[in-house]
Amino acid sequence: MTILRLLAFVAAVTGEKALVVAASADGQGFIDRPALAAGLAKLGKVRFSYDSWLEESHATVYHPAALKAFRSLLKPAATAP
Repeated sequence: MTILRLLAFVAAVTGEKALVVAASADGQGFIDRPALAAGLAKLGKVRFSYDSWLEESHATVYHPAALKAFRSLLKPAATAP
């Protein structure tokens, strides 16, 4: 099962989902960003963000990327004035 099929299944069952992709300096060549964005756009219920962490290596990218992703997903909803 591809990641896009898995995301489509999860989104259909539980509602909106979020996917955060973080690529380190040594992982830039492995991600086809246009193809990934095009595939995720078809799903509709998945919020998607892509971050390049050029200053990080494969060994060090996880902590700063995960922290940023959790802060983004868990931030309080904006309240109307």
